[in-house]
Amino acid sequence: MLRYAEMMRMKMPIKENDIDPTDDSEKTCPNPFAVDEDIIKPEPNYFTAAFDRERMKQFVIKDKESFFTNAQRSRVAYEILARMRYDDTDRDKFGIKRLINNGSFAAAYPLHEGKYKTEHSVLTWGADNERVLLFEEWARPGRWYKYQPLDLIRKYFGEKIAIYFTWLGYYTMMLIPASICGLVVFIYGLATLSTDIPSNEICDRSGPGNITMCPLCDKNCSYWRLYSSCRYSMVTYWFDNYGTMVFAVFMAVWATMFLEGWKRKQAEIEYEWDVAHFEEEEETVRPEFEATVRHKKKNPVTQTDEPFLPAWSKCFRYVTAFSVILFMLCLVLAAVFGVIIYRIVIVTLFYSTPDQLVAENARLATTATAAVINLVVIMILNRLYQFVALGLTNMELQRTQTEWEDSFTFKMFLFQCVNFYATLFYIAFFKGR
Repeated sequence: MLRYAEMMRMKMPIKENDIDPTDDSEKTCPNPFAVDEDIIKPEPNYFTAAFDRERMKQFVIKDKESFFTNAQRSRVAYEILARMRYDDTDRDKFGIKRLINNGSFAAAYPLHEGKYKTEHSVLTWGADNERVLLFEEWARPGRWYKYQPLDLIRKYFGEKIAIYFTWLGYYTMMLIPASICGLVVFIYGLATLSTDIPSNEICDRSGPGNITMCPLCDKNCSYWRLYSSCRYSMVTYWFDNYGTMVFAVFMAVWATMFLEGWKRKQAEIEYEWDVAHFEEEEETVRPEFEATVRHKKKNPVTQTDEPFLPAWSKCFRYVTAFSVILFMLCLVLAAVFGVIIYRIVIVTLFYSTPDQLVAENARLATTATAAVINLVVIMILNRLYQFVALGLTNMELQRTQTEWEDSFTFKMFLFQCVNFYATLFYIAFFKGR
């Protein structure tokens, strides 16, 4: 454990931080949303340094059994499994990932310690383990209004999972004003529907609503009255009224405030957990990179030979990945174009049918079926591209896990933007022009 902790440059405590971050108002006015400190004790804040066995005496070791957290022990165990060879005759046969991919194992994950439920009061008798604390004060539905015990989540699951839940909690909190504003706009649409002149005129059968409109197709379509679209105009006004402009401006400001606020929150968490500059200082090389790359290069700083990927190999891999990504994006655009052609053909067929019920609801039926088809295509392409992006990222041979995740995330973000929003861009900027 000590050897791998040193190799992985784990940040361990060397001195307790005597700065009290608690606001005076929090001490005098109890916060009903805060975590109950009688149940979940506040974690002490330490100054940390990369673990070194030669400087063991400088680290704060109160108990050797609990010096390393469960998350750190699980991380070391996975690192061993990821680097262990299972065939000495083949250098490519190593790591638990390859054994999972070839079907030798179904999965690899750390197990929880003990049950998450307890038969006695946690406040009176204490918790049997940290899992019980997380369930009682965080995971169960009765604690939906409480702040998240981020320090305990970090201690149990590790920094990566804890940062995700930090972002999720911040995002959920920021959605509250956005949802309130959207609800107010919707209620405004319901309340002012009776005063909306265009909707009233469309629904007035004795007035403008009695205007005869041209057929919606060239063949087998008859003339129709404007009031037949009364229902659609009313529903449209609920969501698209004068308050929608205010909501659009609000969301533009909200998005900026969300991003800037998250930067502040992220910087705060990085300082408290001492994970700033982790990628540049502590991250180790991926075992897949070390096993696959054949070339070595001396590090000018450490004076040790390290694996590296030549520029020509990087260029070839990136060009191949770019070509596949471009093909997949074109496939998405082709799918959107196919749905457009489907709408044109089907609405014409529905209007041409002798069935009066189908002809009257041709637009609604076409929109509904096209939406379902579009959803199915989006889900299929998203699943397909996730598999393709995973293969392309592995082919690129990223040096560290963070570089691998950044490359995979960029591919998925680029594809999902086009896959999810191509139809909306068509409706907003091209449809009907």
